[in-house]
Amino acid sequence: MAAGGSASRRAQEARRQERQLREQWQAARRQARQWEAASEGERRVAAQLLVRTERGWRLLVDRRWPGTRSANVDMLLVGPGGVFVVDVKNWVSAAETSGGKLRAGGEPRDEHVAKLLAVTKTAEGAVASLGLSPVAVQPLMVFAGQRINAGIGRVRLLGEHEIGPALLSERRRLPTESVRVIADHLERFFPDYEGSAVGKTAQPLSVCPQQD
Repeated sequence: MAAGGSASRRAQEARRQERQLREQWQAARRQARQWEAASEGERRVAAQLLVRTERGWRLLVDRRWPGTRSANVDMLLVGPGGVFVVDVKNWVSAAETSGGKLRAGGEPRDEHVAKLLAVTKTAEGAVASLGLSPVAVQPLMVFAGQRINAGIGRVRLLGEHEIGPALLSERRRLPTESVRVIADHLERFFPDYEGSAVGKTAQPLSVCPQQD
């Protein structure tokens, strides 16, 4: 074997994977831009999550919160790492945590944490009939255009670019068949939000790997 041959092959594989990820991201951005009812920040976060659908995840966007008159759930993400209830924030001021409290622009924002926990409790009840432990249901608050990786109690606070790596680091909790069953169940339990152009289940991206 020629000297450096192994390193060259690894470099080629790394470049191929980089091209594939770039194509997946671009496809996700195109799909997210179709959701006209969402803010630009929400579309960017959705694009980050849509990339996961290429790896066996399911994304439900803008769902009605059962038991309320008009409240919605930004996103529900189901995959090998579990069920994630995602609340997207487009705040001008940076999110901060102090003493277990959430603040932004010097103002308390704890009501947002309380709402996310309440939605998560609803999701826990929805999947309990399938035998899924509440431990597998996690609340995420994602801040568009910000960088943060913190927590308040069980709520994880992540920036737009931290969400992808955070999901990749999750241990596997659900087999493939369970992901499908749970996502289908949540799709029925949290119906489309009426009048929203966002309320469709995201389908896996059709991006084919390039060949070297």
